[in-house]
Amino acid sequence: SEAFAGPGAREGLRERVRRYEAELIVDALNRADGHRGRAATDLGIPLRTLSHKIQALGIRRGGYRSSES
Repeated sequence: SEAFAGPGAREGLRERVRRYEAELIVDALNRADGHRGRAATDLGIPLRTLSHKIQALGIRRGGYRSSES
């Protein structure tokens, strides 16, 4: 329906959820100054899950502030 046509209307649900998840992760990493453990705690997920999602979503260090080397 036209009433629901907004940004990303032509994008599928899967891609919109993927993009939203990446935004949430990057925001959490920024709040945690790039510290993955703190970001995982903030998101309420295990560090291993966060690390997997970072890799699967293609999130790079340049996309968030990092204090880790």
